[in-house]
Amino acid sequence: MGRKIEEAIPVIQKALRLEPIPPDNYVQQLALLYFQTGECKEAIAACDKGLKRDPDHLVSRIIMAAVYGSCGREKEARKEGYEVLRIILNSPWSLYEGYSL
Repeated sequence: MGRKIEEAIPVIQKALRLEPIPPDNYVQQLALLYFQTGECKEAIAACDKGLKRDPDHLVSRIIMAAVYGSCGREKEARKEGYEVLRIILNSPWSLYEGYSL
């Protein structure tokens, strides 16, 4: 499985280069691939790229929290966890309207 993941990284990188406005899931997939190979710095950089485009993207924040947590960066993971909750609680489809952090 590890080799397949490593082979997928350049494919996603090429797709990001070729697509003028790549879908969010391209960046998310790249972050997850780096995450699975243990490349924390690259995974965080990919998440940052996606979050610069859309700071309130729920899936990107979840991935970032997971990456930080797995890479031993507890403080940053907690911060991202709060961001995830903030996005959920402020979303129009939230079942928790009226609650705040």
